[in-house]
Amino acid sequence: MTANLRRALAVGTTAALAFFGLLTVPAQSAPTPTPSSSSAPASSSAPATSAGTASSSAPATSASTASSTPSTSSGSGAHVTAAATTDPTPVMRAASYLSGNLPTADDGTGTFVSAALALSAARSCDYSSTIASLVASIKSQAVDYVGNDSVRAANLAIFAMAVGEDPASFGGLNLFPLIAAGTQKDGQVGAYASSYAQSLAVIAYVRAGQPVPAAVLANLVAGQDPSGAFGYTYSGTFYPDYDTTGLAVEALSAAHGDSKVIAQAIAWALSEQTGAGYWPNPYSPVDSTGILGSGLEFAGTSSGSAATWLRSVQLADGGFPASLDSTTSNVMATADAMWLLTGSTLVTVSMLRCAATTTDPTVSITAGTGASTLADTESPDDGPIGALAVSMLVVGAGVLVLRRRQRQA
Repeated sequence: MTANLRRALAVGTTAALAFFGLLTVPAQSAPTPTPSSSSAPASSSAPATSAGTASSSAPATSASTASSTPSTSSGSGAHVTAAATTDPTPVMRAASYLSGNLPTADDGTGTFVSAALALSAARSCDYSSTIASLVASIKSQAVDYVGNDSVRAANLAIFAMAVGEDPASFGGLNLFPLIAAGTQKDGQVGAYASSYAQSLAVIAYVRAGQPVPAAVLANLVAGQDPSGAFGYTYSGTFYPDYDTTGLAVEALSAAHGDSKVIAQAIAWALSEQTGAGYWPNPYSPVDSTGILGSGLEFAGTSSGSAATWLRSVQLADGGFPASLDSTTSNVMATADAMWLLTGSTLVTVSMLRCAATTTDPTVSITAGTGASTLADTESPDDGPIGALAVSMLVVGAGVLVLRRRQRQA
């Protein structure tokens, strides 16, 4: 049961509540929520797990890297660029940590996906063999991982395209028909309402160059609270979520959604950012800062000192801690930090092609269409996520105890 309770594809607390059928998406008339930094169950992330052990490998600072600035346009039609400038040293140190602390079968397929995407975002040939090994492992787990879950199918479709694989034939699965089969008449993707899940589906369609179904996009927009935040509702109360808001901004910007909706989400996010630059997710501010910060940058809004703060909390082994008071590196926190450090997103991430005769795929998003195409060019493309999960669920006498653990699918 543990695997099912862990973020059914990257949604921590959201997935747990959904598992028990307790989750709903707020209507536009929902009350103004309590900020995620409150004691209520809140934002997504990943505290330390067995996968988050200290790395014995030395930080790699001389690895060859390549960066690019794939261009898109935000929902308002403004031209933006992803990954304008990145500092390669923290990126390569984090990649070295991840390469030395690869997930195991106990960590779940979702952690394999997150680690492989983070290493792909590093844009270094030093990790090409490691990524290839992770891809092979994920392919072997694909059928069991996805089952009939349309949200996991969307997650895996994004991954397949990011590493240059065909989502129509990945691990024996044709992923987009699975997404469509699990989409309800009102556009809800999956069995339970989740703005995080909706965002994954939107991004998958965009990356594939397919029009985003209108109902799917509308369903995502309907999940926004009047405060501007995206999150989840539990027992009739809406809880804003930093990770969910970050991914929703990313998805809506890529699909050229309602500019007013995007602007409200961005305004809420900026109002929640601390003076130090991070977002105060009580479980893992590193995860939320990496995800939400990269979403803002993708939408053309500065994340301020968020990247500077991330670099300030990087540990000696190159990894990042799950909580502010931790001195132990965590795999999921490190993978999520890579989004902002590399200037990558789920929309833009792509694995660097290291063979001399191969060109890199870059993501080109056509303004106003809500669709993207993958075009072979000589310019490499930046790439990035990871995120929230449940560590303990106790249900009895109407009591549900939640503690976030690791974003696994």
